[in-house]
Amino acid sequence: MTKEKFLRYAEIKRQLKELKSEADALAPELMSEMAAAGKDKVEFEGGAVTIGRKKTWKFPAEIEAMEADLDEKKKEAQADGSATFEESSYPICRNSEISEQ
Repeated sequence: MTKEKFLRYAEIKRQLKELKSEADALAPELMSEMAAAGKDKVEFEGGAVTIGRKKTWKFPAEIEAMEADLDEKKKEAQADGSATFEESSYPICRNSEISEQ
């Protein structure tokens, strides 16, 4: 194991967090500019930005109740051992503040 790899990993995670924050801040501005221009797609050298749309469904109360019952049954199955699971491993970087110690 080399300390450099761990430091590099932590630095990349920190940069990704910063970049995501910056992109999230720009998104509403892009949407406003595209709406004002009446465009669903803006192309530029190297790519394009397109307005994505997704549906958010609202179900009748009886279906919501069925979903709540299903959630409760899932919890019971976990508790009584009749449900199974698969586990995966991944690295977690708890502190992305880099120090050269």
